[in-house]
Order: sequence, then C-alpha cells, then structure tokens
Amino acid sequence: MSAAAAHIDLIARALRNDRRATETLYRQHVERATVVARRYLGSAYDAEDVVHEAFAKAFTKLASFDAGRGSFSSWLSRIVANESVSWLRRERLRFTDDITDTPAFAKTRPDAATGPTEYADLLRALDILPSGARTVFNLAVFEGFSHAEIGETLGMTASASRAQLTRA
Repeated sequence: MSAAAAHIDLIARALRNDRRATETLYRQHVERATVVARRYLGSAYDAEDVVHEAFAKAFTKLASFDAGRGSFSSWLSRIVANESVSWLRRERLRFTDDITDTPAFAKTRPDAATGPTEYADLLRALDILPSGARTVFNLAVFEGFSHAEIGETLGMTASASRAQLTRA
C-alpha cells in the first residue's frame, strides 16, 4: 500500500470514529501544524493552543477533506493558518511602521557552525515583527495568498497588505 493510500485509509477510519486512526493522524501532523502556528503567533505557548483548536476543527470537518484537491497536510496547514489569523484578530493585530532597521538577533547571532539553524533565525526574525506584519508575511510567503485575499481575510486593503509585506 502506498503512503498516499495509507493516508486515505487512515482518514476513512477516522471518519468512522476510529480513535487510533485519529490519534495517528494527529501524531503524524502535529509537528508541522505547530511550525505553521508558531510562524504566525511568535509564541510556542499560543501556537500550542491554536494547534489544538485547529485539530478539533479539522476532525470535525474531516468529511470535507478532498484528497483530489491536495494532501491532508496542506489542508490541515490551511486550517492552522486560518485559526492563527482568527486568534490574532481576537488579540488585535498590531500594524505599525515601527519595525527596527537592525533585528536584535542579527547583533547576537552565533557563529553558523555552532549556532541555530536558518529556520530558528527565521523564527527570531519573525518574532521581532509586529503581529500584523508577521501575519501578512506568513499569508503571502508561506500560504501563497494574494494581497486581495490577505486584505479580505484581515479586513484591510490590498495596498495596505503590500505595505505590510514590504515593511516585513
């Protein structure tokens, strides 16, 4: 059985309320989901909460997953991104022109041979952005949203989205 077929079988079993299948899906995808949420939220603690909300929503709407339109991982990542944006809306996104010219991490970055990975550097760079700019950056760069879609999602104009992305 191919990996894709095994995944579809897991989803079918989860739809029949097979708790082991649901747990397996969770374990296979929780790390990636956490990475997506962390990119948006900047906080591992908040990301954990959002990931739990996203999985609850995903398992509730599992019947709407269409393997013909993409992978389960991509479908789940979109749910995590949407839940992250919802969380940020509740916490009131901060959009600002005040983004420092020299990121704090750039001043103290350890030698590449002994320091953190490039991904860890990216997370630190995202952490210094205001939540609004970070959200626009994530939606545009990682999720592939257009500025019109970002504007609609965040309640701003497409030109404001472009400005936030440029600042980020």
